[in-house]
Amino acid sequence: MEVTIKEISIILGKPRRFIYKRRKKEGWKVTGFKIVNYKKTEVFNLNNLPVDVQASFNNNQNTHQTSLPRKSKDDSSPSSGFHLLKDEQWQVEIKCPEREGAKRPINPAIAHKLKFLSDKETDMIIYSSAPEWAKKKADKYRQILNASEDLKGEALKKFISDWNQRHPAYKTSYSRVLDIRKSFTEQGISGLLAQYGKSAGRTLIKDEWFPYFKKVYLVEGAPSLLSCWRSTLGHAINNDGTVDIKNFPVPASFKRRLDNELPKDSIYLARYGEAAWNRKYANYIDRDYSSLSVGECYVSDHAQVDVAVISPNGKPCFPWITAYRDFKSGKWVGWTHNAEAPNSDHIFQAFYYAVDAWGVPSDIYIDNGRDYRCRDFAGGRKHHKITLDAGKAVSMLSLLKITPHFSLPYNAQAKTIERDFLKNKEWFSKHVPGYRGGHTKERPEKLKDEIKTGKIFHWDDYVKLMDDFILNVSSVR
Repeated sequence: MEVTIKEISIILGKPRRFIYKRRKKEGWKVTGFKIVNYKKTEVFNLNNLPVDVQASFNNNQNTHQTSLPRKSKDDSSPSSGFHLLKDEQWQVEIKCPEREGAKRPINPAIAHKLKFLSDKETDMIIYSSAPEWAKKKADKYRQILNASEDLKGEALKKFISDWNQRHPAYKTSYSRVLDIRKSFTEQGISGLLAQYGKSAGRTLIKDEWFPYFKKVYLVEGAPSLLSCWRSTLGHAINNDGTVDIKNFPVPASFKRRLDNELPKDSIYLARYGEAAWNRKYANYIDRDYSSLSVGECYVSDHAQVDVAVISPNGKPCFPWITAYRDFKSGKWVGWTHNAEAPNSDHIFQAFYYAVDAWGVPSDIYIDNGRDYRCRDFAGGRKHHKITLDAGKAVSMLSLLKITPHFSLPYNAQAKTIERDFLKNKEWFSKHVPGYRGGHTKERPEKLKDEIKTGKIFHWDDYVKLMDDFILNVSSVR
């Protein structure tokens, strides 16, 4: 009786690579060759093989004396006459001795007979049971395997280069082809089917550890992942003496489970607070500027310029600027420079410059600060601890028939002029002497020396330079 390596691996229940190594080590004598699936295959005389191999073949023949049902002519099933159930009914895994690691849901009615099927029949059943997305990957690699059969070394590399040029949507590599050849030899079609999501839902994080990790990680101040992991490790050791750092899941495992169970915005809210969450994740509505005309609406706000300047009284200061910006065009229409903190007088002055140069708007969008909500300018407002009645107060805006719109408190993104203040910082302030930074971490070390040695601008020079920047740089669209 002549047998092949494949048949021996099936009977012994060992992978082919194990049989190949044993054959080489023990020096099995090849008695001939035969063609199997269009491939030249070595055959061995069973009587010349080791005793355990002969015994396994004899026991298998004595134990399994059965014939498989034949496929009828009108049966279109690819499973050699077996009736396949629907996808949701396939619960049993294929366990083929010659296909170690090949596991796919299969019909319980035929699972126990799979080991008597030929490789081709088994592959047909496995392939037909796979989902479409898994079949696509198998189809790709079957084409490559068939086209590159018997190619090795430089010939295979040249084939892959030509293949990638002809099939840009199905590119592969030399190492990948070697991997799929090995997978196909050991596992058949199962080795080519896509395995995406096979470990989905699995985790090494025990349920008794995870609540503690969330407790220490999801707090404002955003403690580092490593510090929270170390704290969780200590908690686990205190509650379970068998826990050790060597068998404890790594920090990334905790973070991965957290990301899978909680939305990103919820994690961000817990770690950085509501104000930061509002800037990054809060819902918003895009403004529609199509129905708005140029000069119809102005938006106004204050900002302190991060540049040290010698004020008119001879002392260093960081000037303030109060500006009005056309909502449609983005052009600054009026502004004032002040050494002291902004107040209502500055608002009136900047508004006068805007109206005198470009006319009276029908609406104005302004900040919610007390100075903008003063009685004389906007008629006050009932809310936010203001006692004046907005409906009854007589104001400058009402006399001009201008409708004021107050932005939400502490909502800088609502006013488009805030972006211009950032542009002024990046394009102007950072490039002149006396720049102090937006906060202490940005503060240059040279600032003290520049102020002490008088290298900073005098007030008139600063105003002239800033006006030129606004007119010719910042407001140019």
